[in-house]
Amino acid sequence: MIYRPPPNTPWYDSPDRWDKDGKERFLLAKRAIYGDVESNAAFHRLWRGILVDFGFVVIDAAGCFFMFVEADVLILVASVVDDSLIGHNSEEYYKRFVDYVNSRIKIDEGPLKKFVGLEIDYDREAGIMEIRQQDYIELIAQRFGITKEDSIDVPIPPGTVISKADCPTNIDQERSTLGRSMVGSAAYAQATHPGIRFSVSQLSCVMHNPAEKHIKVARQTIQYLYNRRHKPIVFRRERWHGPDKTEFDINEFGTFVDSSYAPPGGEGERRSQTGFAILMNGGTIYAKSGIQATVADSSAYAELIAMHHSVKETMAFRNTYERMGMLPTQPTKIFQDNTAAISVAQTASNSSRLRHAEIKYNYTHDLVQRDFIDVVKIHTRLQLADVLTKALDAQQHAFLETWLHGDQPETSRAVAEEVRVQIQADLETRRTAAAAMRDDPYFTEVVLLSSHFAVF
Repeated sequence: MIYRPPPNTPWYDSPDRWDKDGKERFLLAKRAIYGDVESNAAFHRLWRGILVDFGFVVIDAAGCFFMFVEADVLILVASVVDDSLIGHNSEEYYKRFVDYVNSRIKIDEGPLKKFVGLEIDYDREAGIMEIRQQDYIELIAQRFGITKEDSIDVPIPPGTVISKADCPTNIDQERSTLGRSMVGSAAYAQATHPGIRFSVSQLSCVMHNPAEKHIKVARQTIQYLYNRRHKPIVFRRERWHGPDKTEFDINEFGTFVDSSYAPPGGEGERRSQTGFAILMNGGTIYAKSGIQATVADSSAYAELIAMHHSVKETMAFRNTYERMGMLPTQPTKIFQDNTAAISVAQTASNSSRLRHAEIKYNYTHDLVQRDFIDVVKIHTRLQLADVLTKALDAQQHAFLETWLHGDQPETSRAVAEEVRVQIQADLETRRTAAAAMRDDPYFTEVVLLSSHFAVF
């Protein structure tokens, strides 16, 4: 940190013990001070300048991802404040780069083991990388008195309603501080445990004034994390499959998106929940769960809102790949389980019930027409984003979360095959029941406009 240049406003109040003779004194910093609100920006300006001077270019909107290309040499740098990941395909150029940086500022470099709280293990020959947060989860669990594993197998109990209507009339500052600390601590573990995102999203809405039931759910979320603290997200340098048997090439990603339409809650809280996950090489690289900004007046509109947000994030990844010269040759698959939303995205049919959503679905439809994305139907039981929009039972939660982690591919595929067999059996049962109903002598089918009514 001492190599940072001074911030734009380098004057600081001096500690009382430095005041002499009752005179008010201020300190002028020659270097940025760790923790100062402008120190991060000051260092970023310095670091970015060093990289650009060496020949790097910025390839993301945030200005934290850099690329150097010369002939067949590629060096990538991803930075978070004063921590950076460096990937390269030339040991010679890598050493040249490190020497150049050390001529400007002193750095510590070595094999990747930890990065901003993430524990990273990889086998370059086998092409496997595992990312976990075991140390961090044990730390936060200990902070809240959780030191033993128990039988909790979901982060939030099925059927739980997190509502502001349950918040007490008067704010309990001690409970509010505890709740915010618990949810904030759990939030950072979402990076390697996407299965808790729905719980964290819901709890975040009430932590300004939590009820005791909210604190209980927050504690269960952390206990759930502790029980699974060893579980990593795994990426493999090989072709991979989705739960519906869709095949993906190496470094090809797929997006799973879902919404929970107008879930129960307090008065004025019937906004739908968006959830989506982007997977690559078998593991989750980005996931989100959040309450939609507006109230959707139909499930199709809620799905279109969710798909619109997921497509924007997907295009951001595609754009970064394009700048790296690694643009996928085929459209990115967007997996959706709502037939109406799929139809609108593929045909841009202007239903009178969806006229207010025209910009959102035309944006998605335009990307479909230009072969950037392909909206694909997936069964609800195989929809990985389902775990990001609602509290599921333990069996379904575990099934979907295993796919998001990518740590048990053989087990995941076996269970998915069982689910697909069950889906097919259920479909055949419904077809048989429908055929039997039509054979009933008292059954009459009446067709009125586009609606079907069974009359007995």
